[in-house]
Amino acid sequence: MVLNVCHIDEYPLHCHEDAIEIIFVLQGTVQVKISFEHFTLSEGDYVVVNREDSHKIWRQNADDNMVAIFHISLKSYRASFPHIDYVIFACESFDLAKYKGQTGQLRRLLLKLMDSLLRGGDKAGETAADMTASLMQALVGEYSLERYYNRSWDISADKLAIYYTIIQHIYENYHDKNLLQDISRRKFYSKSYISHLFRDVGAASFQDILGYIRVFRAERLLLETDCGITMISERCGFSDIKYFNRTFKKWFLLKPSEYRKIYQPEIGKDIRAATAVDGKVADKIHHWQNLGDDTTEYKVSITPITLKNIGSKTDLLNCLNQDGALDEPGGETGRGESGSTYMIIRIGENGNPEHTKKLLENLFRDFQNKAASDLEYWFIK
Repeated sequence: MVLNVCHIDEYPLHCHEDAIEIIFVLQGTVQVKISFEHFTLSEGDYVVVNREDSHKIWRQNADDNMVAIFHISLKSYRASFPHIDYVIFACESFDLAKYKGQTGQLRRLLLKLMDSLLRGGDKAGETAADMTASLMQALVGEYSLERYYNRSWDISADKLAIYYTIIQHIYENYHDKNLLQDISRRKFYSKSYISHLFRDVGAASFQDILGYIRVFRAERLLLETDCGITMISERCGFSDIKYFNRTFKKWFLLKPSEYRKIYQPEIGKDIRAATAVDGKVADKIHHWQNLGDDTTEYKVSITPITLKNIGSKTDLLNCLNQDGALDEPGGETGRGESGSTYMIIRIGENGNPEHTKKLLENLFRDFQNKAASDLEYWFIK
């Protein structure tokens, strides 16, 4: 575990090969780009950055900020969590943690960890190791990507083990064109079983996850090499350049060539940040330790998987009572003849579905006002 607390002007685009990073804003506001997502982090917010995820942090405005950055090596946890290299963490204070009612609980754990590392002493390392182990237990058990999309979790350990065996195979062979067929042959599971397993465990299809992993790998090649777009498309397993462009843009909202032009020049830029004074850090830790849990507004990460149509086309048309102008399921959204964007969000039964629905309605209404566009959405259980 390594902790740095600093005042950030700009932390340029970079990634960590064998560690996850946790960004915790103690003071002020910062902007964060993590892979395909952009966040505005306010005081008390925190996010987990996955290993190998490109990310950058920069100042939001002229006001001062203070940001704690934790780096947790995964090497120490492979014995306890054999599949940890293939876990995609989805932990933000304002999304899944808020949904679970655990924003304050995780914040307090991070503050205790910060305080222990700052104070030092003979047993500081041992105490920090214990708290880090508790944190990793929570992240692996409750904040993986499949937990994000399947919030009404009821999956056996056996199914989860099979799921991660297949996820590992995807990571190691994402460039293969006929990957589902290959996994079926090698692992002795039918293609139908694999497809149903992914829906049951993570509420996302095999192709959804495969597409995500492929564009994730493609982003690294776009940023770190000068390989041509066609070569990157082939190396990442896309059937043709058009499919690559379309899939990449779904996640990153830019074509691969546009993304490279904007972000490749940022690689290797100098860090502009000043180390925070220990006394001021201690004051901020004390400040947050004495605040209640409800200090973060609810936000939701809208990804291509979030936006996917749920159910058959007939089911959707019956649900929406529309005129048949939706795209086939599997696209990012359906667009009617009027140009409106239709969205369906599935709300789980656990927690407080009605409360969640109202929060999402407010978010989408605000988005619609800002975008000045037609956005129609429906909630189903």
